[in-house]
Amino acid sequence: MTPAARKVSVIEDSWIWHRRLGHLNFVSMKKMQQMEMVTGLPVLTEMKDVCEGCVLGKQHREKFDKEEAWRASCPLELVHTDLCGPMQNESIGGNRYFIIFIDDFSRMCWVYFLRNKYDTFNVFKKFKAFVELQSGFSLKRLRSDRGGEYASHEFQDFCASMGMERHLPIAYSPQQNGVAERRNRTICEMARSMMIEKGITVIFWAEAVSTAVYLQNRCFTTSVSSKTPFEAFTGRKPGIKHLKVFGCICYTHVPSPLRQKFDDKARKGVFMGYGSCEKGYRVYDLQSKKIVLLRSVNFSEDKSWNWKSDQEEYVPIPFNLERDEIEDENNEIQPDGTHFDDGGSSHLNSTVGDLVENKHKARLVAKGYSQKPGIDYNETFAPVARLDTIRTLIALAAQKDWKLFQLDVKSAFLNGVLDEEVYVEQPEGFELKNAGHKVYKLRKALYGLKQAPRAWYSEIDAYLSMCKFKRSISEATLYIRSDNEGGLIIVSIYVDDIVYTGNSERMLAEFKREMMQRYEMSDLGLLHHFLGIGILQTDQGVFIHQGKYAKSLLVKFGLEDCKLVSIPLPTGEKLKKVDESELADEGLYKKIVGSLLYLTATRPDLMYSASLLSRFMNSPTKRHMGVARRVLRYVQGTLSYGIDYVRNQSATLVGFCDADWVGSEDDSRRTSGYAFSFGSGAFSWASVKQNTVALSIVEAEYVSASEATAHAIRLRFVLDDFGEMQSEATPLFCDNMSAISMAKNPVFHQRTRHINRRYHFIREALQEGVINMQFCRSEEQLADIFTKALPKDRFKHLRCIKTFRDDPKLERGTTISSELFKAIQEPRLAIVVLSPNYASSSWCLDELTKILQCMKSNGTVLPVFYNVDPSDVRKQSGSFADAFAKHEKRFREDIDKVKHWRDALTEVANLSTIDSKNQ
Repeated sequence: MTPAARKVSVIEDSWIWHRRLGHLNFVSMKKMQQMEMVTGLPVLTEMKDVCEGCVLGKQHREKFDKEEAWRASCPLELVHTDLCGPMQNESIGGNRYFIIFIDDFSRMCWVYFLRNKYDTFNVFKKFKAFVELQSGFSLKRLRSDRGGEYASHEFQDFCASMGMERHLPIAYSPQQNGVAERRNRTICEMARSMMIEKGITVIFWAEAVSTAVYLQNRCFTTSVSSKTPFEAFTGRKPGIKHLKVFGCICYTHVPSPLRQKFDDKARKGVFMGYGSCEKGYRVYDLQSKKIVLLRSVNFSEDKSWNWKSDQEEYVPIPFNLERDEIEDENNEIQPDGTHFDDGGSSHLNSTVGDLVENKHKARLVAKGYSQKPGIDYNETFAPVARLDTIRTLIALAAQKDWKLFQLDVKSAFLNGVLDEEVYVEQPEGFELKNAGHKVYKLRKALYGLKQAPRAWYSEIDAYLSMCKFKRSISEATLYIRSDNEGGLIIVSIYVDDIVYTGNSERMLAEFKREMMQRYEMSDLGLLHHFLGIGILQTDQGVFIHQGKYAKSLLVKFGLEDCKLVSIPLPTGEKLKKVDESELADEGLYKKIVGSLLYLTATRPDLMYSASLLSRFMNSPTKRHMGVARRVLRYVQGTLSYGIDYVRNQSATLVGFCDADWVGSEDDSRRTSGYAFSFGSGAFSWASVKQNTVALSIVEAEYVSASEATAHAIRLRFVLDDFGEMQSEATPLFCDNMSAISMAKNPVFHQRTRHINRRYHFIREALQEGVINMQFCRSEEQLADIFTKALPKDRFKHLRCIKTFRDDPKLERGTTISSELFKAIQEPRLAIVVLSPNYASSSWCLDELTKILQCMKSNGTVLPVFYNVDPSDVRKQSGSFADAFAKHEKRFREDIDKVKHWRDALTEVANLSTIDSKNQ
């Protein structure tokens, strides 16, 4: 080879290895080759030309001077850690963060990917167990920033119990955690450069970050002399012959058992990194849309995949560093001129709060993500029942003394008939003998098909119509059937859950028989649970609540032992998008707010709080997060709250509407609130931000009344379908006389002529006798609770008017309802049964304190000790001591409350007693 040719070869090798090593700088590459720090690296030269990927991915400010720092003398003597995120885009595994751990001695780095910041502690425990077992050394010191993920009591207690030192920097001084901060930057720059050069879409950022960490552990670093981090930590020199350019086109071998005689022996993919074994490659299979780990791979390092043309077909596949899965997919065989989906087995074992019953399932599903619109499906929309319609039905049943029943359709989607021609592969492991190449033609829908919900709705709609049911015009999932004898049955459908009620036992039994003959059904009897809502039917009416769901939220977000608050928001609380606090965990914030919004299905007292918090879903701050947690603390004290719908009340629809007078600090728009009741408890409510800036409180109240009017008309339609026609105008109460006058007197003047014409719709409703706006005093305005953060007394007053009460079957909070307080005051004798678990309930202790206060002057308290020693009650010893240890920790800022409880127990134990063990 001539010198010129040799020089060209060296230049080409330098560029290709620059890309293989994740755009590592040429100086470090040359040192690695000269000092033989790795094997398999050829002779290289330092290039002066500009690499566009490096420029776009690594450009930065000039560095600051640094001082000589202390270094560890052995592995794991000091570990640096930092959390990076949240990323703007989720990875293909649904992760928003990554956390790194760096050994100070060797600069070896480990990376883990997280969905939420609060997973940090669990990841750290896994990392500690792994590295200590693999290295034989113990982790002695941990250096991190002061982020909440590292500063929790749980994290600190664990480190203390393990004898580890914590190195925490001074607040707002990230430079003191410089090793981890700088490594984060290096990792992101390398990942960004690799993705830019090959045009990799951003959802693969976790794959790029993992590859960057893998490469940096095998590359030269000035922090470790003459060794790579991998060799410094393990004692073995790493080989790099297997390295390839990230994001290049590759071809994976298809094993002979998975292909026919003349099928292709390879499948095209995109190289996405390395497995735990150096000879294993992570490949994104372009056909199966999965990332697989394979050994037999050929690479075309100069070629790239055109992601833009294929972007709509991506399907997220989980990325897991702890488990390497080798997946070989069957070849797809497609009949000419038709389209078909893959069939797969879906094994489910999920519990979502108490929204669904815990079931173990295994069913054949279609891979609907491969369907193409206009070919494999056309329409996909399927309606579901609105929650306010369900509450309206419950309120009607309570008012009419009807029973509510429930049916569940088993595998409902399998009953839907398909309009399109769809084929699926034979499920793996269940192929027909000698016909493995054939496919199935679907007559009915499978779970996973995009049109399956619509097909099921069309099926059930057609069958109910055949059974002489009339579908409601205002609610597509509401069906009514009546007969000549005055019998009536009402059916509401939410996918596969069917709720029905009526005044005729014969018609109810006939409907159940018809449904069970047509479909495979589960007869659930009386309605007890529906979409996470508990429903208690009694002789007095119907009580709905979400106590179990609320309790699961507190456990989920780690607030089951939190300090309680009496109102969800501080009086006059105003939030804005930009404040002085730091950004919070966006994913966690969205989960909390989303959970609170669903909790408003039976908790209108949370409606304004949840609505206010939902305005800051994008880039929430720590102040927003603190307010969200405060609302959960309020929920902890009101777990048993719900809405009571009682019998023998008026059947008139009544509404209240209101607006706040301050408005949002961000755009000055006001908040509208309204609520409607039908005989007893409120069944429909809203708290929404107005779409326009109101120039006065009169204008804001007028807009709110217009929005409430539109909703009232819809509710009147629903009640008409129920047979409860509202012959009179619906009363709509407003506490602003000027707004009422503006609605009743259609005159325009300088202060009103600019109002959008759509809001004058209320005048037409008044003229036609649909609504009747009436004045109410501000003290009687129920909708006030939906528009602003109220003082404690005002909030509790409105909450009680909304007919909240405690469910006696639910776990208690610490709030004694007004009904119970009245029951305590009236009797002259109170029997208190004290059991070993009595002191564990703060609610019981509050109740005991109230009983003793009320009975001192004119009543008698008779304590009964059930399987508990009176001396344990008197001295708060035994099980009572354990309970009070928790109370003192939980109520450490209100220690007087705990003292009152102790005094009450001592007082009741000194009274005349009955010991159940001797009776």
